[in-house]
Amino acid sequence: MPDNIEEYQYEGVNTVAKALDRTASRVPNNNCFGTRVGNAYEWMSFREVYETAVHIAHGVEAFGLAPVIENEGVNWKFMGIQSKNRKEWCLFNLGNMRQKITSVALYDTLGKDAMRFIINQTEMTTVALSNDLINKLCQLKIEDQTMDE
Repeated sequence: MPDNIEEYQYEGVNTVAKALDRTASRVPNNNCFGTRVGNAYEWMSFREVYETAVHIAHGVEAFGLAPVIENEGVNWKFMGIQSKNRKEWCLFNLGNMRQKITSVALYDTLGKDAMRFIINQTEMTTVALSNDLINKLCQLKIEDQTMDE
């Protein structure tokens, strides 16, 4: 059995971003991401998901939120994402894919030392996070500045 089997259902669709592009062009009004609100779901269509991911990608690039980091002869771009499972996490991840940015998941269960290590190791400059986690990340930064003094 070969080590590397590559098979694609559709010609030219070999990434998640290309799969989203194809699906959004074929069935733009079909439901893609649903968020439960009370007893019902509010849906984003494939077109809305595609357009939002493209806008996020352009915004991240325009503001230089994921600069190129060179490590061991390889160029990388990193952006942290910290949030409970929700559509915004997925939208940022899809936007990052469009700009060849590696999304780094920062889990709630990580301790301060692990967070510091990941952020320092990747040299990331930006973390997309939910409102309830802003204070936690700010407190980490304040502690780091206090330790540096």
